[in-house]
Amino acid sequence: MNFAGRYLADPVCVFKNGVEHRGSEFRFRGLRESGPYDSTRIPNEPRFLFVFPQEFRPLANTLYHGLRSGNNQFPGMAAMFGVNISPAQLKSANKFTVDSSTPREASKRYHNTIREFLESDNFVDFAIVLCHKTAHYESPSAYYASKAALASRGIPSQVITVDTLSDANQLSWSIGNIALQIFVKLGGQPWFVRPSAGGGDIIVGIGRCQRIDERGRITRYVGYTTAYDSGGVFKSIEVFAPQNSMDDYLAGFESSMVAALKGVIGNTNQPLRLVLHVPKTFSFAERHQLEKSLKICGEKIAGYVILRLNDEHPFHLFDMAHPTLAPSSGLSVEIDQRNRLLLLEGRPTTGNIRRSPPAPIWVTHQASSTAETDLDALVQQIYELSVANWRGFNAKARPITTHYSKLIARILSSSDSDAIIEGISSSMKLKEVPWFI
Repeated sequence: MNFAGRYLADPVCVFKNGVEHRGSEFRFRGLRESGPYDSTRIPNEPRFLFVFPQEFRPLANTLYHGLRSGNNQFPGMAAMFGVNISPAQLKSANKFTVDSSTPREASKRYHNTIREFLESDNFVDFAIVLCHKTAHYESPSAYYASKAALASRGIPSQVITVDTLSDANQLSWSIGNIALQIFVKLGGQPWFVRPSAGGGDIIVGIGRCQRIDERGRITRYVGYTTAYDSGGVFKSIEVFAPQNSMDDYLAGFESSMVAALKGVIGNTNQPLRLVLHVPKTFSFAERHQLEKSLKICGEKIAGYVILRLNDEHPFHLFDMAHPTLAPSSGLSVEIDQRNRLLLLEGRPTTGNIRRSPPAPIWVTHQASSTAETDLDALVQQIYELSVANWRGFNAKARPITTHYSKLIARILSSSDSDAIIEGISSSMKLKEVPWFI
């Protein structure tokens, strides 16, 4: 059996004053040479809160000086992003220790320290938290406790493990990525990807997670959406009200989607197509509720397309003509009219392969409201969105719609209360920045 394959056009990243660089490998260079695309939403002198136990003070100082002064690769926050970080802008919450603490005890100490500090001083734009490294599935943990405590008060945060800070070599190349995430969570846009065609799309990732009790029973269903323009610029996050059953979740789906879409559409006069990315099969019941919500939004939505993006499958792609067997990035293989395999990250154009290329994304055109849908153009759009990943300059290429959804699910499912959801829902700041990356 033969399959047709082709290489897609390389994405073009746009920086300050419209300066363009083609290809994902030039994001750091483009940002350093040209400056970020947009930093107008960042406060002039952001107020930073450092949260760390007393025994981590030397590491906190190392981090601060790295962010402020940089190193031989990263020039510092002010030079790279135009964001000052001076002693006058700093506050600290460090009157606690986690020596000899269990993960549960440590999480409580972080949570209580943050809560007590913010009860007396809530004038904080951003928080930087230092803690021990834990696996993402471990809960409770200092990571999730800190994220939840800060998000419930509308404060974005960056959690950094002491493992990274204790390794000078690792920190030397990590400090730029840490600074990038801080810049993004403050409201900055480091770059966007020039859409290959059209540009009149809203791309929305839809996901849901479950909270599970100690006996393994599902206690709550939480849905959420993340929205982007066709250049990959993050627009908003909406978290649905938690529900006790799947039936209740579906009943509230319509109103939640209406709120999410109206927030993204805003005052635009041009009808926009809605492109939905889902990690699992979108059920008939969910589709029915979606169509009801689109009717409420009226003529501002010009149809919809539902794409399933799956990275758990048995397929792999190889280039038999190359000694590494690894294809270049952007290879799209047509399985049939409704299915494509897309390799987002292949061998680099220069240098050696540092890791095995990940499996391709399996893209399925699940449903649409129109008879004619150009699936190849939508696959190109997915390729471009993978370059809009703001988690790091060399972050693994993954579609931000589904990749970010996994990060959100981990945080929401690990939180013991609804305080974080209430905080996100009531904070315009957290709705408009990717605080979860």
